[in-house]
Amino acid sequence: MAEADPIKVLIADDDPIVRAVLEGLVGRAGDLVLVGAANEATSAVELAREHQPDVAVLDWVMPGGGGPQAATGIAAASPATKVIALTASDSEHAALDMLRAGAVNVLVKDASMPEIAEAIRTAARG
Repeated sequence: MAEADPIKVLIADDDPIVRAVLEGLVGRAGDLVLVGAANEATSAVELAREHQPDVAVLDWVMPGGGGPQAATGIAAASPATKVIALTASDSEHAALDMLRAGAVNVLVKDASMPEIAEAIRTAARG
């Protein structure tokens, strides 16, 4: 990925408000571009296969197997995609579950928008 290329981002969260907020965050950042948004794990994997995003931001708990299922499927469908988990739970279980599934970072949903944007950028560079 060249320095000037925008970072392609996929979002998957079953909460429409969270999805809208994340879509807005990506839309306002000049260096990020939204390539897809899903409300469940299976759709997230299909979107990753189609668009080959640089980063996927996945909810830990959502229909279709949740973030861990989506992360595993995305790793097979789009191996270069880095996964960031976003969870309402700050439990160690949630973090370990997503890290075992291949996430490079786990954020709690009360993270600030600048923190989430920077996590996306860091994942894309890594």
